[in-house]
This record gives sequence, C-alpha cells and structure tokens, in this order.
Amino acid sequence: MKIMKEDIFHGDTRTGQVWVRGHLISPGPSLALRRHSPAGFAWGYHGSGPAQLALAILLLFSTPEEALDLYQQFKIDVISTFDSCQDLILPAKDVSAWLREQRSQQHLLAV
Repeated sequence: MKIMKEDIFHGDTRTGQVWVRGHLISPGPSLALRRHSPAGFAWGYHGSGPAQLALAILLLFSTPEEALDLYQQFKIDVISTFDSCQDLILPAKDVSAWLREQRSQQHLLAV
C-alpha cells in the first residue's frame, strides 16, 4: 500500500488494531522480520507491542533494512508518546517528518 502524506493511522486501544485509509495494517510483514509481539500492536510505552507497531509502520515508508535500523528509536520517539488508554491517531506526515530527520542525521554522521 502506498502511504500518502494526508493519510492518518488510527488505532483502536481495545483491540490493538491499526488502520490507514480503512485498511487494516497486518502485523505479518513486521513479524516476519522481528517477532516482538505476536499478540498484536500497542502504543504508549516502550514494550513489545509498540516495537511491533513501530516496525510495521516504518515498513510502509522505507526498506526493510532501514525499518530494522530505525524502528526502536521510532518506538521511543513517537509510538511511546501516545496515551496507551486512548485510540491512536498518527498522521503519516509526522512519520515522514521523523524519517527525514533521521536520514538527515545519518547523512551528517556519514560525512
């Protein structure tokens, strides 16, 4: 699925399911790379459910290699900041901005 800048990720705190544009985000691709939380996604803390969600979201924006390199930091910087008792609302533009910043920092470190 191609993510557009105006898309918004919506997560249901009761089920741990996350959608974008009405499509359920499957944990399958992220579980194939790192098996943190077979039970599903979560947010609002630094655990396995948020790690799985961070990886799943970054896989929609980048290569598997880049997603694996960055998902733990994305979990800390973004996913863990949401209230775990509230539904998730994460604009795709915020994910893109975070990725741009990370890529910029990596470029500066490589120079």
